[in-house]
Amino acid sequence: MKIGVVSDLTGGADICSPVADLSSLQANAYLSVGETVLFAFSSPKEEYSFTNEALITICGESAMSSKRMVNRIEYQTEPVRNVRFETCGITDRDCELKFGIGAKEISIDIAKAEVVAGQRFYRVLLELSRKQIENLRRWDFAKLALDASVRSMTVQDATGKMLVEQASNVHAWYAQLFEQTNPRDYRAVLETALAR
Repeated sequence: MKIGVVSDLTGGADICSPVADLSSLQANAYLSVGETVLFAFSSPKEEYSFTNEALITICGESAMSSKRMVNRIEYQTEPVRNVRFETCGITDRDCELKFGIGAKEISIDIAKAEVVAGQRFYRVLLELSRKQIENLRRWDFAKLALDASVRSMTVQDATGKMLVEQASNVHAWYAQLFEQTNPRDYRAVLETALAR
């Protein structure tokens, strides 16, 4: 309790450090089946947990308050973008990892002593963002290709069987490509980036 009061009074309640013991995170109570936390930052006031499927934020109004708001932002529907890292000045106590995810802007204050870890996680988020951009581009190209194919097709079968078969094939192809370009799970991308 004293740590929370001191953190609030000195303005350090929102300065995070990387979490070494991921099993101690509050976010573990909010994971879906098959989901695991891959890296996280926490402070007396905030917790940012990056899973293979989403960013889970748990934030309170102060370090002393036990009331927290849990927010989940899925990578599948909310791409990470505009990843930035603000280094520490001479008198600063923290550096900042900043990025957008969907419509939300996130800024994680990281303790000055953890600047190297902050830079590492910047690179991890950058890799995730690049993969999501690549997937979105592939999805856009697929939609263009499908549109061009549909416009060039002509119905030649009077019974309609050919049209039904073609529509079924197009639907199956479209669904498969959507799953490939809009994955729920980004574990492979994140673990590869973390291993570098």
